[in-house]
Amino acid sequence: VKDRHNGNLLLDEDGHIIHIDFGFMLSNSPGGVNFESAPFKLTRELLEVMDSDAEGNPSEFFDYFKVLCIQGFLTCRKHAERIILLVEMLQDSGFPCFKGGPRTIQNLRKRFHLSLTEEVCL
Repeated sequence: VKDRHNGNLLLDEDGHIIHIDFGFMLSNSPGGVNFESAPFKLTRELLEVMDSDAEGNPSEFFDYFKVLCIQGFLTCRKHAERIILLVEMLQDSGFPCFKGGPRTIQNLRKRFHLSLTEEVCL
């Protein structure tokens, strides 16, 4: 998903995190400049919200966050072909995140690491 910061995360009334702005996931970056090489971006602000100190030393909340990220990734992998199919169906929509053409789908597929076992992905 990559670009997670307080500008594209919402909380619902039950405290669930809702992700918005999936442009980075689909190879779209502001101004067309691809400056984000990290596979996952976690800002200092998010670390502070999860009760880590300024150096990012983990707390039980941060450990729980990591567990949830792993569970989320593994769940997405189980549905990767459906997710990829949905993205493929939108490829001709004209949205800026699809300007990379077939490469957008290829890169999305790579990020699921479907050739690896679940254990290796952990």
